[in-house]
Amino acid sequence: MPTPASPTTAPPGSGAALPEDHPRRRLILDAAERLLAAHGYDGIRLRDIAKEAGISIGLIQHYFETRDDVVHEMLVTACERRARDWQQLALRKQDPSAKVRALLEGAVTNHEHCTVWLESCAAASRHKEVQPVVASTNNTWRDALMAAITEGVAAGDFEPAAPVEQIVDIFVALIDGLILAVATRDPKITPDYTATLLLATARAQLRSDLGG
Repeated sequence: MPTPASPTTAPPGSGAALPEDHPRRRLILDAAERLLAAHGYDGIRLRDIAKEAGISIGLIQHYFETRDDVVHEMLVTACERRARDWQQLALRKQDPSAKVRALLEGAVTNHEHCTVWLESCAAASRHKEVQPVVASTNNTWRDALMAAITEGVAAGDFEPAAPVEQIVDIFVALIDGLILAVATRDPKITPDYTATLLLATARAQLRSDLGG
């Protein structure tokens, strides 16, 4: 995952990144993220962002030189934020079983978040500049799962049915499939059902009850 940008004091109109918590910048990026879920990467226009954020196009251009600058920065910050939030699920837990449960139960969230990720992947298939963002986020997911499972194996809590790297690949593929189902509003894929599938897979692959 890319390292979050350090706060800057870039002059207005320079196109350089401002701190992520800069109020107006955050307002613009949040509006662009909502539009990504609704219209897709290529369907976002500056005038739509301005309308969604309740500001002028000129004010957007005060902080970002082009529409592409806004959308790319939005993808980076959205993916980084979600990856950090997901990592925190494991960091709040003490034992490996609890870490794996927390990561899997928090992997697939609401429709908007799933749609943003789906649109990010779709954009990466068409725009090379988006590919590192998606790849870094995937690597963060893999690293978090790998660390929790490896810790459990070392502690004797897990007896993996396959190499740990393969098990992680299974989880990532399953999570991506469930995100697709949520984004396309499959009525069968509820939060409870998603957690049931992921935890059942974990128990089988890790040969552990995951603490209950």
